[in-house]
This record gives sequence, structure tokens and C-alpha cells, in this order.
Amino acid sequence: MKKPGLTMAAIGVFIMFLWFVFVETTILDASLIFAFLILVPLLLEEIIQSPENNRAEQWIWNVMLAYLPFSVAGMLAVALPPGLKSGSWALLWFFFTLLIAFGGLMRWLGRGWFPIHETIIDIGLIYIAAGGVWFVLASVGVETIAGQIQALHFHYAGFVLLVLIGLFGRWLSAYKKTGTGRPYQVLGVGVALGPLFILNVSHQHFLGFVVTAVYVLFLVWLCLWWLWCSVEFKMWPKMALRIASLLLILTMGLSIMYRLGLEMNTYWLGVGDMTKWHGTFNALFFSWLAVAAWRSIHPVKGYTYTNFPVSRLRIRGSSDHVSEWRARHLYAEGLVHDLSSHQSVHFDPGSVHTEVRRFLEKTTDYKMGMTVRWRRGFNLIAVLFQRLRQRAGVNRIDLSSYLEVEGEVVPVREGKDGRKNVKAWVRKNIDTNETMLTNYYSSHHHRGRTYINIAYPLPVGVITVVQILINDGDGGLILSSSSKEDRRGDEGVYLSFGNWTLRTILCADFHVRAEHPGRLQACYKVKVGKAALLKISYRIEKKENHLKLG
Repeated sequence: MKKPGLTMAAIGVFIMFLWFVFVETTILDASLIFAFLILVPLLLEEIIQSPENNRAEQWIWNVMLAYLPFSVAGMLAVALPPGLKSGSWALLWFFFTLLIAFGGLMRWLGRGWFPIHETIIDIGLIYIAAGGVWFVLASVGVETIAGQIQALHFHYAGFVLLVLIGLFGRWLSAYKKTGTGRPYQVLGVGVALGPLFILNVSHQHFLGFVVTAVYVLFLVWLCLWWLWCSVEFKMWPKMALRIASLLLILTMGLSIMYRLGLEMNTYWLGVGDMTKWHGTFNALFFSWLAVAAWRSIHPVKGYTYTNFPVSRLRIRGSSDHVSEWRARHLYAEGLVHDLSSHQSVHFDPGSVHTEVRRFLEKTTDYKMGMTVRWRRGFNLIAVLFQRLRQRAGVNRIDLSSYLEVEGEVVPVREGKDGRKNVKAWVRKNIDTNETMLTNYYSSHHHRGRTYINIAYPLPVGVITVVQILINDGDGGLILSSSSKEDRRGDEGVYLSFGNWTLRTILCADFHVRAEHPGRLQACYKVKVGKAALLKISYRIEKKENHLKLG
């Protein structure tokens, strides 16, 4: 099925038509059913577009394919009077919204905060579960009218509107080619926070009026921006977006008038009128036109995140696997087979000092001294790090001393690891011959870039550090996991459990530079922002030279 979301939405239109013919329905009920049957599959399909090798997006896509029975359950909950039966059907729809919210959360955690427009989409996916909670409360009779209004609020202002703003951000980022920009970020964050603030202050007169007014200003800003950008679109989406924008400005004006009436105790625009006009125009007209317009514009996803190979090694001691490969006399010379394969607009292999290049391609020709330092105030993390190493069967590193280590590079069978051309870099204490550090190097290609892919196996998962090569301007080389300015890349530090990969807030950089022929210096830093939590300093020297300590 080429467009399953559109096909299922067409089935939903037919079911909704039959429902309206045979069942008497209120505006609130019709708005909820419209979201259940039509808007949800259309928007989920537009968010994912194609289920690539991203676990969270595959999850959301599969949830979308199973939506029809859950939407019918939601429709039955709307039809029945409040009570146990209605609440039972509503629970099925709530379960479906939880599945969507889980996919949105994992998609967010796998990518991180940026790009901001994708985060806004994920927040919308999470908000729909709040709508599911209110729908259950309304269906069991705890909060009948108020619950229905809040369910509508989170399905439309929370889910539909934020997804539309995220799609607008995709288009804007592609149109500007430099990202969405700060104004969009302010707009997106303001609208994303709106549903929560309005919910918390809805019963407070003056504060509620102020929050509503600020929220309305954000939405008017959005509509004016859409009107301005609509000249770039074809006739149908242009007209649909313009009409939708004008309708939203009109309904937001009604919201201000309603809140103003509460402040002045005039009540000339009551709850019934607000439900009739605000709900009808927003749910049945604005949402339909805006969703149809952005599906027609179809802004493509800028990048598929966590779409890289992850090591399958889950071990208690890396030395067990390395010993097996060492016994089979499998050895390699360097961490990188050919530095030229990493050439890009950010990296010129020809500018790298000969000694630095030789170290990466002939790593086993060098020995090194290392000093490990944790940032003051993070001693507890250092203690946990040491205990984790001991649980994994790896020798303890003395954090207060300078160690001389010697490395060997051992190829790893692809069947064991799952990645291609994997090499284990094993560093042993020269004095005791004990293994101190082992990590598993590979590389992968994505969107025309070559990345260093380093695995640190854990007892129940794996840490993956994805880095790009950057020139330091002085013949040195930096392996950096910091994101580029456009945030479109695999760089980062990730934690994987099973098939789920989460991006951490950490950044790991390895900077190596030549001092003089046969000797190099290197520094490995793990940072949060600009603060270095862990620093490992290396003195590297060719084995035929004498390694001076200090």
C-alpha cells in the first residue's frame, strides 16, 4: 500500500458519513470523531513519510497501520452515554494514544532537541496521550463536558497544531537552507507550551486572560507567517493555507472576546457559542484545510536519525572476545584503513601531519602513556565507572597515576558485532600486561559522509560514539561527536538497549597532533556542553623510541 494513511483516512470519511446519517451527533462529538478517523492517520503518515531504519519511526508507522479498530472504539465511546461501557471503549483509544506518545518520546530521545521543528512534532505526538486521558475521564462521567473540551484541546491544539507547525518548520528549513532560524524557534516553543499553560490557568480570570492573549498572539503570528509564505506554493495549497489562516485568526479573536467577557462579567459570548463557533471552525474547517495544504506541500524530512549500525556485542569482559580472536592470530595494523576515505567538506586528509596519519593507519607501531582525570565534583560518576568496569570483568584504572600502555588492533568477526570491518583497540598495561581499555572501531556511510563508529559494550547494552574527522588547522586531527551547525548528521554519543537507541547529552572528542617525528600528543574529552567531565591525556611514541614519562 503506497499511502496507507490516506487510504485509511478515506475509509474513515466513509464511516463518518454513515455515522452522521444514522446517529445524532453534537459538535463536540463530531470534532472528536473527525480527529479519530481522519486527522490522526493523515498526520502520522506525513510525519514518517517512509519507515526507514529508525526504530521509533518504524514503531509510529506500525501503530498507524493498526489505527482503525482503535478509532472505531473511540467513536463507540463517543456514542454511548457516560459510564462504564463508554469508559471501556475510551480506554482502547487512550491505549492507542499512549502507543503514539511512546513513539514520539523515543523519536525525540533518539535525536535530541534539534532540529527544533522535529522536536515540536514529537511534543505533539506526546500531547495526544493527554487528550486520551481527558477522553477517558469524559467517557466515564468524571468530567463530562469539561473533559470533552480538554480532550479536544489536546487532540487539536496539542497534536494537530504542533504537527502542522513542525511540517512548516521542515519546509522553512529546506527553503532557507540554513535552518529554521531563531524566530521560528521562539514561535514553536511558545505554541508548544500554550496547551499546558492554558490548562493550568483556565479557571483563573485575569491570569487566564493574559495567558490566552499571549497564546493568541503566537497563533496570529503563525497565521501571518503562513500568509506571507503562501506565495511560494501552488494554487491549491496556497488558497487552502490562506483560508485556514484567516479562519484561525477569526476563532482566536472569539477566544479573546470570550475571556474578555469573563473578566467584565458580561458573558455575552457563552460557553455554548464558543463550543459551536470556535470548535466548528477550528476542528472541522481550519484543521482539514491546513492538514490538506501541508500534505499537498509535502515538506520532506531533512534527515533520518539513529539510522546507523550498532554493535551487537553485549559482554561481561571484552578480553574474552579479544582473546579468542588473538588466539586465531587475527591482527590489524591501524584503527583506520585509509584516511583518504573520510575526505569531506569538513576534512582534508592532505592537511594532516604525516605522523598523525601514520598513527591512525599504523596504530600498533606506537605505545603510549595515559593519565585519566575526572572533573572535580563528578567523583561519584568516577566511582560508578570503576564499578561498572569491574562488573564487566575489566581491570581497574588508577585515576591518580600515569600508566604506560601498549595497544594492539584485532579484527572482529562481523557475525559477532553486526557492523562491517570492526577492529578492537586493546590497550594493556606494559608492566602487568593487564587489559585497561578496549573499544571497537568501525565506520559507516550516511548521506555522503563517512563516520567513525566506536562501540563500548556494556553488560546489558552498548554505548556508541559516532564521530566525524575535522582538521585542527595545524596538521592535527579531531574526531568529534559534536553536531554540525545544521544538526543533520549522525554525530553523537548514544546508548542502545535492544533495538532502541537513545542520544545522550554527552559529547566525546579525541584530538591528536604531532610534536615532532615519532612523538604525538592526544587528548580525549567527554563533555556536557563545554564542561569536560572526563579527560584522558596521552603521550604517544613509536615503539623503537624511548617513551619518556611525565
